[in-house]
This record gives sequence, structure tokens and C-alpha cells, in this order.
Amino acid sequence: MSASPPITISDGEIYALLDVKCTTDQLEAAASYARQKLDHYRRLYPEIVHYDNDYLVLLTGNVLREQAASRYLERRYKSCQTELSRSQSAQATA
Repeated sequence: MSASPPITISDGEIYALLDVKCTTDQLEAAASYARQKLDHYRRLYPEIVHYDNDYLVLLTGNVLREQAASRYLERRYKSCQTELSRSQSAQATA
């Protein structure tokens, strides 16, 4: 059992506190992952007392930023792969 208070904040309250610009799907995915991550932390470190609603809001914001960075890097990687393919095709035909 965790020494932290129970998590009572709703996803809607988290979204309102974060005040971020992203899709509902992105917010839902981030909140779900943040809740799983926090549950894991609470099991792993039951003596920690600050794993509370405020921490979940911060964690959700971090997850949103991490997921946005991952999407950006994935798009950049695909773009670079496309450019590399075009370059290699042009060299092969030259």
C-alpha cells in the first residue's frame, strides 16, 4: 500500500489544468499512460508520499511532451528516409 494519498482527479480535471493544445485522443493516451506509470511508481516506491493528484498532472504533461517528441522524430525519420531513397534512385539512374 502506498503512503501517498489516493488518486482522485479525473481526466477532465487533468486536461483543464494542463491547458495544452492537442487532440482528445492524444490527451487520453497520455493520461492513460501517465496513470499506468504512476501506479507502477506507487508500487515500486510505496514509502514516497508525494505521488498524488498534482504529480499525476505533471506526469501527464511530461508524457504528452514525450509523445509529441516521438511523433516529430518519427516524421523526421520518415522524411529523411524518403529523401535518401530519392537521392539513391537519382544516383542509380545517373
